[in-house]
Amino acid sequence: MNKIIKSQPAFRSNLLELYGNNCLICNHTNVEAAHIVDKALIEDGVYSKFCPYNGIPLCPNHHTEFDRRVINFNLWNINDYLESNEEYAEINVFRNNIFVKTIKLHRNSYIFLLWRKMQDDVKNSSAILNIIQNIRNIQYEYLFDQDGDAIMIY
Repeated sequence: MNKIIKSQPAFRSNLLELYGNNCLICNHTNVEAAHIVDKALIEDGVYSKFCPYNGIPLCPNHHTEFDRRVINFNLWNINDYLESNEEYAEINVFRNNIFVKTIKLHRNSYIFLLWRKMQDDVKNSSAILNIIQNIRNIQYEYLFDQDGDAIMIY
């Protein structure tokens, strides 16, 4: 029985074939294969954990900033991008919401960036829901004014 071996070295090799051997942000030649969506969150199926579109070549410094969400990408023109027939399209890079540069990104990598954005939004939504739940757990007492209307105090 043949077994398909999936590995980080193969991911890196395929990724560098897509983008070249330089950091997409600073052009440094010491690059790492940075996953866009954490490979632990991807079940093998439509996309493998080591799908090269789920990655971008970044130097160690920019890889760390990307993982910490210091570096992000402009996803405002998603419809224009997805409707085009271009294999690679320009996308703006930001550090702490300040424009850094424009890079070319493969259209399939753009999909992983959207997936990452949705995961971040869900995490933020969970935090908001947690706050709302905590607010609901506050004990309220009611007093009544002269007209019999309830006045909430806590």
